[in-house]
Amino acid sequence: MISVLIDPIIMSIPPNSASKQEVEKWLESMELWLNEALNSPYEWLFSDSCNYILIQKGLFPNWGNLSLCGVNKNIIKLLIRKIAQIFGDRNRSIDPQIKDIEEKLKNLGYDVLAAKVNFSPEEFLNRQIDENKNNLQEILATAGACKYEGDEFGKGLKIATQNLETDCAELQIEIEVLCIRPDVALPTNNIIEESFPLIFTPESLPSPQLELLKKVRNGLDLWENRDLLFPSLDFCENVGNQLRKLLPGDMMLSPIIKRLFEFEEATKSWREGQFNYKAIGGKIRGESESTMSNKEYVALRTFVCPDGTSRVFEKHCSLTPREWRLYFLEFPEKESGKILIGYIGLHRTTTQYKF
Repeated sequence: MISVLIDPIIMSIPPNSASKQEVEKWLESMELWLNEALNSPYEWLFSDSCNYILIQKGLFPNWGNLSLCGVNKNIIKLLIRKIAQIFGDRNRSIDPQIKDIEEKLKNLGYDVLAAKVNFSPEEFLNRQIDENKNNLQEILATAGACKYEGDEFGKGLKIATQNLETDCAELQIEIEVLCIRPDVALPTNNIIEESFPLIFTPESLPSPQLELLKKVRNGLDLWENRDLLFPSLDFCENVGNQLRKLLPGDMMLSPIIKRLFEFEEATKSWREGQFNYKAIGGKIRGESESTMSNKEYVALRTFVCPDGTSRVFEKHCSLTPREWRLYFLEFPEKESGKILIGYIGLHRTTTQYKF
């Protein structure tokens, strides 16, 4: 599970000495992150303790300080609404999770010495206001120890932040820990070394589909996650009947996923005109006239669609290494689901192919 921690620096009002261009750049960056946090499939987190310090210092965005920055009233109204949606959601606060993790670490036999943490690049911590340096040290030291223990929260944590002068894609952390139980084996010199990816733009976040794909072990997983993996495609229920039979390690699972992603990529960029088959493998083609004039063979290509209508599917492509086929229909008039997958499975009988 990916979680993204919002660096307090993203929400910090620029100093009075900032130029108009610097304020506009900060505003653009902040709104970009707010929009991403509101619409992202990932868990977005913030630190209550860090935000509280910003509020005390008059650095957390509000109507007053945004007005002093010269921000348009209508823009302020939109920003305040988005800020309230995110930072008013107590479930997004990382602080309670950090307290729970601290207790778990103590139960494992050691304590994190948050005051003895080294960050690289140092600029990440140095540009924070002093009180938040301490808060971030505690949060990230505990999260680092959590990652060291192999916990999913630590392994999935990333940090959304502003650009650094240093060209660095990760925040490296050295954490000193204290043994509180004699039977616990600690790393060399009691130092844990971990790192967290730094995300400078929303485009740098991992694709939700690729992250989800890592968890697809069989055809059932693929079918149950089809709407998230392939949001531009629609599927007939008949497809699910076949996919559910694919067990872990089945040689057809990977080729099916690959072909569906090809359809997804081509479909999501299809706005008008002819559907572009160039990026899709498997030699897309229709059926022969002799096959389509045979009522029995046509029935084998007729599938019940999501709207309850039975339709004949003629266009298809090959799936190897087995003799499998994928049948589909085009719906150019639709806003979404322009490609409907009707069948994935064994080669259908034709005048030339019988089994």
